[in-house]
Amino acid sequence: MAEWLQYAIGILIGAILYAIGYEITKAVIDAIREKRITVKKKEKIDLSGKWYAVWQTTIEGKENINAELLEIKQKVDKVTISLYKTRH
Repeated sequence: MAEWLQYAIGILIGAILYAIGYEITKAVIDAIREKRITVKKKEKIDLSGKWYAVWQTTIEGKENINAELLEIKQKVDKVTISLYKTRH
């Protein structure tokens, strides 16, 4: 699996975990594994769109949770990730 795809999937899983909680996410992942859903090499996956990136850090003993709205643009195998900017 391409390194960028693993990174993007990690961001997605982190966002899901934060948004709906670990137990629900675990149940969804288990269901996918049970049905053995896979993506064949010939199938195209387009990650373009708005995504949330969420991460947790600790600063001086205080938990800090950060979230950013990102925009992903994909053309074939090239993926560009940038902060989403609202257009006024």
